[in-house]
Amino acid sequence: AEGTAAPRLSAIGGTEFFYHVPEVLEKLSTSFRQLIPRRFWKRRQDTLDWKTSWMDGPDLQLWAADGSFLYTTHQDYDTGKLLYHIEGHKRILLYHPDQHDLLYLHNDWDPHVWEANSLVPVDMQAGKEPLAPLFSKYASAQPVEVILKPGEALYMPCTWAHQVWYDGPAISVSYTLGHASPKGCAALIPKAVDRTVSTEEYNYIAGELWGEAEDDEDEEEAEESDAEGADL
Repeated sequence: AEGTAAPRLSAIGGTEFFYHVPEVLEKLSTSFRQLIPRRFWKRRQDTLDWKTSWMDGPDLQLWAADGSFLYTTHQDYDTGKLLYHIEGHKRILLYHPDQHDLLYLHNDWDPHVWEANSLVPVDMQAGKEPLAPLFSKYASAQPVEVILKPGEALYMPCTWAHQVWYDGPAISVSYTLGHASPKGCAALIPKAVDRTVSTEEYNYIAGELWGEAEDDEDEEEAEESDAEGADL
């Protein structure tokens, strides 16, 4: 499939996969735990509740998508992830914490998704649409690019935002270290600072992106109402 809307396993679907193949879950968990200190092991769960899978979910998640899929720039609110690449080619753009002021990250406090996502539309991130003046700072961000090949692994700390490109059909498995928090990485990592847009910035951006369309719809409804009144 072409474009950024190419099919992809959801985070929840990727979680559920390993509950259907418990023998694989056990084998992979054991292998990953040999690579990291015991204090970063997650508590094993025997059952899955999709509503809390982001918060307390299993240590392993499956990630897969068709070529040309772009996972938006975001920052996960967990201690860290070890991403092991299985098949295909995948590019990870990593943003140092000093770059976060340029990314327009926003945490909407969804209790089931503990991460901050960039407000820059995905098509603008992908270069399919010109970057709007509203997001001018985004063009100045300078990520570190990592190209993952089968058999390679990448550690992604909580404090580093990242963007994922699928340069072809690809599949990976991630192991989540430590804990997660809706309060951001600052609640997990000593001296960490979370840089997200302020409420005022968010309201301004939301108004620019969606407010005009909403106003247009209101005007159209008012015109239709006036026309109906005239007919009567």
